[in-house]
Amino acid sequence: MRKTFISALIGFAVLLWSFGSVYGLSAGRELVRAGFRDDRNSVISPANSAAAELSDRDQSQPAVTALWRIGAFLPLTGPYAGIGLRFRHGLELALAAEKIAVYPWQLDFIDSAEISPAAALADFKRRGIAVVLGPIQSSLARSAVRAATSLQLPLILLASQPELAGCGRNIFQHFFNAADAARAVVRLLARQHQTRVALLHPDNSFGNLFHRVFTQSCQKHRLTIWKDSSYPPTAVDFSSVITGLRQPRSGPGVEPAEKDSAPPNYPFSALVIADFRPRLRLIVPELAFFGLEQPQLYAISRGREPDFARKPDLNLDGIIFLDSCFHTPQPSHLRANYKKLYLSTFKQPASIYDAYAYDTICLLARARQANAGGGRVNLVDALLKLPRLELLTGVTTVTVEGVFAKELCPVTYKSGELRQVK
Repeated sequence: MRKTFISALIGFAVLLWSFGSVYGLSAGRELVRAGFRDDRNSVISPANSAAAELSDRDQSQPAVTALWRIGAFLPLTGPYAGIGLRFRHGLELALAAEKIAVYPWQLDFIDSAEISPAAALADFKRRGIAVVLGPIQSSLARSAVRAATSLQLPLILLASQPELAGCGRNIFQHFFNAADAARAVVRLLARQHQTRVALLHPDNSFGNLFHRVFTQSCQKHRLTIWKDSSYPPTAVDFSSVITGLRQPRSGPGVEPAEKDSAPPNYPFSALVIADFRPRLRLIVPELAFFGLEQPQLYAISRGREPDFARKPDLNLDGIIFLDSCFHTPQPSHLRANYKKLYLSTFKQPASIYDAYAYDTICLLARARQANAGGGRVNLVDALLKLPRLELLTGVTTVTVEGVFAKELCPVTYKSGELRQVK
């Protein structure tokens, strides 16, 4: 009888273990400071049980020493899965770092390619998540902000839409964006004593935000904008916007034949193109064709650096790019060590995507440690009070709206060599 009873207990335990394993695998993997685990609803140890019992009101104020659960709303499948994996690598690498792993953390992943923002954030809320990171897709950002605001769940957007941070006190934004780029370009123009400039920008959310902030910053620095023009974001022919930058040659003393034969006059010393390298490769040859070669060109750069080992891109020579400081030709020890660690861990070069993910965890860690002497942490307040920080992606300052603003670095290319601009 005793043997029968013990056998029954063992069989029941095996059955429970099998069910837990299947359920955990279907729910996705989670990262704890000590390693991975697969059961989403695992029992938390008694020391951290308070974190699982927080009321809705206290979910954004977990105890400093409790287990903090971070919701990662990233594309794990679909066309953006490669970028999503980069962000995941950065998050995991940060949680494994000794300086950050002072207190227990856990990552919960939900695939943004499969689940709507409203459903994902509601699920995160039920799990007792302290903060949600993502999405990275701009198309999902507004829906995620609406859901986070309704649920009063802290959200750090990893999309390039800083204007959404103003939608609620619990909404933050942390990724390369047009506003930071526009302010950085204007500061550089002023430093280089450029006083009359022209602007070309794509007619999309990035370009229009750049245009708005660029105009405001030029007024602040007393720079004159000769003309600004937009073009369709999918354009391949830029002749009309380029010729529209010319100084009109007309008047009572100008004959038609003289007007037609005169060389084009572009009355500005700097041309800012609020776009990235792929578009620059199309625009620059047309600038030369229409005689616009004298002004200094300024543009934006982000993402992977071009592979000049195969072939230098002479179309990029001399253009000054405002780029994330992660790509400086002479990286700091912080960036050099990170790039070495990422390469050794994942067998591929680090990118701006994983660097931003790593820095996001660093921001959370600093906010958590800032209140290490207290009981509970109001995460929103702690993030808004963070000091100016030197991170992988550049010097970072949090604005009152909740944007983690970056100082960008000017770089240029000479015969395929990346150089810092002073």
